[in-house]
Amino acid sequence: MNIVSINANAFFSRHPVFTRDEFAAAHRDTSNGTSRRTADALLRYHAAQGHIAPLRRALYAVVPDGDDSETFRPDTYLVASRLAPDAVLAYHTALEVHGIAQSLMHRVTVCTRAHLRTWTFRETTFKGVRPRRALNDHDRHVITMNRLGLDLRVTDLERTVVDSLDRLDLAGGWDEVMRSLAHVRVLDAPAAAAYALQLGVAATAAKVGLFLHSRQDDLFVENTTLDLLTKALPSRPHRVERLPESRYKVVDRWKLSVPTEHYDPAWAELS
Repeated sequence: MNIVSINANAFFSRHPVFTRDEFAAAHRDTSNGTSRRTADALLRYHAAQGHIAPLRRALYAVVPDGDDSETFRPDTYLVASRLAPDAVLAYHTALEVHGIAQSLMHRVTVCTRAHLRTWTFRETTFKGVRPRRALNDHDRHVITMNRLGLDLRVTDLERTVVDSLDRLDLAGGWDEVMRSLAHVRVLDAPAAAAYALQLGVAATAAKVGLFLHSRQDDLFVENTTLDLLTKALPSRPHRVERLPESRYKVVDRWKLSVPTEHYDPAWAELS
């Protein structure tokens, strides 16, 4: 085995999912200026040998020993993290990564300013979503996590909570989100409220307000934080989601109309 192949195998051992650019950059650094053409030839060779699997254009995954390159399932979060240079795992995917999702979904959501077409691989759908226009800094409230030795970017817990309430359609719906958020044990409530207000959506401020108010004691939410959200409420009750043949009850304090089957009687006591 020549030195270039050794370098390739060393790279594969540290990068279970990688892009063509990452591979080429590593070989420039370790193979005395290996050209991009040589790097591409190496990728074709290792793909033909079944060592790696092309997932889509310029994106690859390492095939574990004993697995079939045609059927194995790469880590979906790492795949998503390499779909765009600014990729951030968000919404229900972020709930999963933070370990608080009530359910697991066969859909991975990536927040990116790039145009990312919806793509399905091995029964998992990858969906790109643009950040809210009000969010000038796409990197705000983003943290880096280590997964299988690689970094992936994900919205922090505060942004994950707010984003999930803001876009229920991307987080599994009202019931899934509220059940997931019941697993939150520590939260910077002022930061979450400030981010919700930055988005500038009255309905989102209301949903975040209801969540924080309902968890006021165990999340140590100050009244001043709730008061800020109160000033941004919609003028009339907002229906959190439209479900066929559902009846609704209004949470007066937060101007929200919630399906009766998902209404918590304790909310009537919030004031």
